[in-house]
Amino acid sequence: MPYVDVTYEAHTGRRLRKSALVDTGAAWSCIPQDIAAGHFHNDLDSCPRRRIQGPDKKDPQEYPYQALTVQLLGRELQCDILFMPSPLYLIGHIPVFSNFLFAFEENQSPGTCRLLYRA
Repeated sequence: MPYVDVTYEAHTGRRLRKSALVDTGAAWSCIPQDIAAGHFHNDLDSCPRRRIQGPDKKDPQEYPYQALTVQLLGRELQCDILFMPSPLYLIGHIPVFSNFLFAFEENQSPGTCRLLYRA
C-alpha cells in the first residue's frame, strides 16, 4: 500500500509531519496514542471515543479521537483522527474521498501512487 507525506495540526497549533499509509478501504484515519498525548498534548481520557471493529469484526473497541487539520499536497481538510495504541499513521477513505483521488500509474514503483487533488 502507498504512503504519502501528511502534516497533522491540532487545535493548539502544534504540527507534525509524517509519512502515512493510505488505505482507501479503511473506514477511519489514525495516529499513535503516544504521539497524540505527547506531541499534541491531548488528554486521552477527556477525548470523545469512537467504537470500531478490528480485523476479526467480532470484538469492537473504543478509541479516543479528535478533529485535526490534515494537510496533503498543500490542501487542508478537517477530519476525525483516532488515537490508536499501535505505531500506525493511517489515512482512510473518509478524508481521502472527500477531497482527494488516488491514481496508480504503471511507470511508478510498485506500492507507490500519485495523489491528485479533486476540485
